[in-house]
Amino acid sequence: NLLSHAEIPWKDEWPCHSNAPCFITHGEHGGFDAASIRLVNGMELHFVPHMGSMDDYSSEVDVLERLKGDIARYGRVTFGEKTAMPPGGPNVDVLVYNVGIHYGLGRAKKEIQHFANWIAKPLMERHANATRNILSSDAGYSHHRPRTIYVTTPTQHYNTDDGQWQPGMTLESKQCIDEISSNPRAELEKELLTPGVNVDVLLDYDDLSLGKMHVNKGIDCSH
Repeated sequence: NLLSHAEIPWKDEWPCHSNAPCFITHGEHGGFDAASIRLVNGMELHFVPHMGSMDDYSSEVDVLERLKGDIARYGRVTFGEKTAMPPGGPNVDVLVYNVGIHYGLGRAKKEIQHFANWIAKPLMERHANATRNILSSDAGYSHHRPRTIYVTTPTQHYNTDDGQWQPGMTLESKQCIDEISSNPRAELEKELLTPGVNVDVLLDYDDLSLGKMHVNKGIDCSH
């Protein structure tokens, strides 16, 4: 067993959307805002949503704004105060981010730019400056910063021109199709982010032909 400890505060109530059947609406496996796990080797993973969704107690209003403030105050990013369990140490080693599907493309573009310009690029520049200062002096100081990883948004497979969910869709357009030619969200992300320039790693994967893998084929073509 690789898992040493897990904290997942399952919600007493989780929203049930009218356009899809609800199987679990509360309690275990219903939904959560934040989650933390610790592996037996000491590695920890902490998930927090980038925009708070359910309540002020377990959600951040805007994690990008908070991370931006962290960099301005401390020169690094922190775990914040909304992790499901206290982190085992102060350093964030890897920061993984994704905007997701719930914004329109215009808003998604702004959030991606905020991640790159407020978080990833400043961290990379601060590290480069600190490294130059170390090399030009005899100091043994080591500047710690997280590696930033952006994961492209998974493909939706609705029966529309670009596979995206759209307001006012017909019963036919709500049906999942097996394959689409391109994912406009992933294409936007790859246009705005350049590994080594404004993000360390851009993790892209080909799921254009995986329309059969959605949890509720024919009803939910997003998840």
